[in-house]
Amino acid sequence: LSPVCLGSLRRAASINAEYMGEKAVYNYINEHHDKYGKYSVTKSGDSYHISIHSDRSRPKHFWSGTWVAKGQLEPSDDGYDLSLETIVSVHYYEDGNTLA
Repeated sequence: LSPVCLGSLRRAASINAEYMGEKAVYNYINEHHDKYGKYSVTKSGDSYHISIHSDRSRPKHFWSGTWVAKGQLEPSDDGYDLSLETIVSVHYYEDGNTLA
């Protein structure tokens, strides 16, 4: 996630976390993942779980990839703390070499 998106998520948490957090992730998906991104924002107690997933495949250019981010907004004295895990898998192939 970009620093701008992270800042938006932190600000969102202190205003109306459920609505604003989802809106920040929605805007991030539209700006950076076009029609290839999917996301969810769910609430569990006072915490929010954020999942973002994006796939791209360009067979004509011999590559495919997946981008996944998993985040959690936890309550803190200053509003919310964000922890984030990002997983990226990219495969470049030539001469029929494909990732199974």
